[in-house]
Amino acid sequence: MAKRVYAIAMRYAQALHELAKEQKSLDKWQEDLQNLSRLTEDASVDEFLSNPKIVSARKHAVLAKLSDIDPLMLNLVDMLVATRRLGIMRAISGEYNRLLNEARGVEDAIVTTAKPASEADTEIIRQQLSKITGKKINILTATDPGLIAGLKARIGDKLIDGSISRRLVLLQNEISQGRI
Repeated sequence: MAKRVYAIAMRYAQALHELAKEQKSLDKWQEDLQNLSRLTEDASVDEFLSNPKIVSARKHAVLAKLSDIDPLMLNLVDMLVATRRLGIMRAISGEYNRLLNEARGVEDAIVTTAKPASEADTEIIRQQLSKITGKKINILTATDPGLIAGLKARIGDKLIDGSISRRLVLLQNEISQGRI
């Protein structure tokens, strides 16, 4: 089921990305998708948009008042409501962001450290990951005291594990296999 939702969201995102490129509105549409994603996660907004008794024009008017959303985005909402797919708005937004980052040579990295990293450390990590990948890096941070020290960086499907906890596991394996 999750793969199907992802595939559907990907098709919507690809179509939106192409249309946004044609209209030279990539950033505006990214912002609109993020706003719509946040709005549709609100239960009362979802209920309002999914209510078949409320005509589309009224829904458009309310959404337009809530934020400055492109009229074509409102059409997307109509289509998602009509096909009962409003729940995939977050996935569409995420996939659109991925496509936009890919086109710009930017990659997200989830960097997990034992304690919060300073801005200076985060910048050093960003530069090192950029050297490794050859791309601009957008860092999302997380903390996990279980790492003891060091860091883990996940970039796409790659994991760089430079944590002390990982080194201890490797050392334990070496000892248990009699190599040390």
